[in-house]
Amino acid sequence: MRDAAIFALDLEGVVLTWNRGAERIFGYPRDEIVGRGYAAFFTEAARASGRPSLIRDAARMRGAHLDEAPRVRADGTAFWAEVITTALLNDDGTTRAFSNRVRDVSERRHAEEQLSKRAAEVAQLADERARLVLQLLDAEQRERRRVSQALHDDALQNLIAAFDEIAEAEHGDATHEEACRRIAPLLERSIDQLRDTALELHPLLLERKGLLVALDAIARGAAGLGGFRVSVRVDPGAASVNDRMVLSVARELLVNAAKHSKASRVSVVAQESPQGVSLTISDDGVGMSAQRREDALGEGHIGLASVAERLSAIGGELSLSGGERGTVATATIPVDPSTDE
Repeated sequence: MRDAAIFALDLEGVVLTWNRGAERIFGYPRDEIVGRGYAAFFTEAARASGRPSLIRDAARMRGAHLDEAPRVRADGTAFWAEVITTALLNDDGTTRAFSNRVRDVSERRHAEEQLSKRAAEVAQLADERARLVLQLLDAEQRERRRVSQALHDDALQNLIAAFDEIAEAEHGDATHEEACRRIAPLLERSIDQLRDTALELHPLLLERKGLLVALDAIARGAAGLGGFRVSVRVDPGAASVNDRMVLSVARELLVNAAKHSKASRVSVVAQESPQGVSLTISDDGVGMSAQRREDALGEGHIGLASVAERLSAIGGELSLSGGERGTVATATIPVDPSTDE
């Protein structure tokens, strides 16, 4: 039984016998431990709580007691032990001694702890994934509402105005030349608005046109919503790094600026960075105090908080700076693993 320590104790817990397994597990030679109290095998805290005598009492009352807890070797190191203490009886049923069988279960305990830790990590990742999915769905819903509003307020209204011009011409209220002159710019604006919306919605078009064209389309759409002028710059090294995420973050930040900044001018700059892409969107609007910026990245501003969490989940970061006038939002966007060679 070299895999188990087997030894006997008297009624006071003094070691009576000692096998080779006990010597191997605990590190005590037989002549050094026999005659000593087995309380030496317990931690200081267990000894202080009277654990050695409690175990003997439990074995005496029930016939045997199973304990799984730390034990201490001769060199002072602790290990997890499975200990079965059995009462040895006289003919009259009284207890004359105790037998102890001890196994080192440190490896099993370590495996169980690692499994528990991994299960907790998996559960945390599942919760994080569920939260991100909900955020993405929420962002998608907001984007649908924005596109619907843009189509209704811009392209559709222009087409309705063009239709009215055609109706007036048919009823003789205007000449065909006058109607065509007024209809042409309405149709041109509708075509531009529909093209910009298509560029935002259709990834293939975005990929074919490139990051600059796609960012410019998103920026012009936000400029129309917020009533500001916008400039867009994309450094060559920033393209084809993580375009989908750049566009997604830019859309959220620009729509937020259109709704809240009251800016007259907005700048969009995408630059290559050591991490991947640095996207900076700055405005000359009303600005945000330090507390408002902190709240915006928390629960106060759902759009900005969602962007910050999505970036954090892929190893990126969103920071806000500014004062009484103007806000600067800087997004650090890592390389898309699918494009990283």
